[in-house]
Amino acid sequence: MRIPVLLTAGLLMVGSASAQTAKTANTLALTDSTAGLDVSLDVVSSFLTGTWHGDGLGGTVDELWTAPAAGQMHGLFRLVRGGAISLSEHMVIDTAAGRPTLRVKHFSSDFEAWEAADEAVLFPLIMADEGALYFDGLTIRRTGDDALTFFLAMGSPDGFREVEINYARVR
Repeated sequence: MRIPVLLTAGLLMVGSASAQTAKTANTLALTDSTAGLDVSLDVVSSFLTGTWHGDGLGGTVDELWTAPAAGQMHGLFRLVRGGAISLSEHMVIDTAAGRPTLRVKHFSSDFEAWEAADEAVLFPLIMADEGALYFDGLTIRRTGDDALTFFLAMGSPDGFREVEINYARVR
């Protein structure tokens, strides 16, 4: 009996995602201006709030997300390679654009910003289901009670390549 239920759930999810265009094997591109407008910040918070540790991008990664306050969630990310900080990020998720949108600022190990003061990399939310959050170019999939996998579409000369980061919740 479990197989038909899982198959039906999978078909429903694929059907809801079919209106969107794939960016990589596990990420979507925002093509519908109404997508994600019905998702609350609380849904995003239920996935992310907490401290996470894992492997990806050729090193170890840590990510911390606060619970929503005043309409925003704040996050910090760091990548350690070869015993040194390689990259850090300050992140905000809010609904200023009408849908939850992740805004990211990148910093080098000496805290030099990659983006100009008035710029950020934006990931608008496309949709959410029980198992994943689908931002434009970033999918966050729940892979266990205390485990997440991030799939990130990164620009390359040939279009996009997908990077996978696996996290476990830090207790």
